[in-house]
Amino acid sequence: QAERLGRSLREQLSRADGADNLLHLHSTFRHDVKFYSSDEGRVQLTAAAIAKGLLELAGELPPILVSLIRKDAAANALLDDSSAVSAQASEIKR
Repeated sequence: QAERLGRSLREQLSRADGADNLLHLHSTFRHDVKFYSSDEGRVQLTAAAIAKGLLELAGELPPILVSLIRKDAAANALLDDSSAVSAQASEIKR
């Protein structure tokens, strides 16, 4: 599903560009596009699958995850901080 989402995004971007520029430059994008993920395993695999579809990569997800997905403390700091609403979330889950 996530890989299909990446392919769909690639197709939409190439149509919006009026050319296949994104497809031709995907090796350049591999160095410029940043993918951020939390430290949760399933989220990292989803990010890798989206990257695979978007950049039209071949192969398995683990090498893509290791090489393209940023999942360190600095990346986590960029993601939403839910601590401010943790009490409300706990209340809703009851």
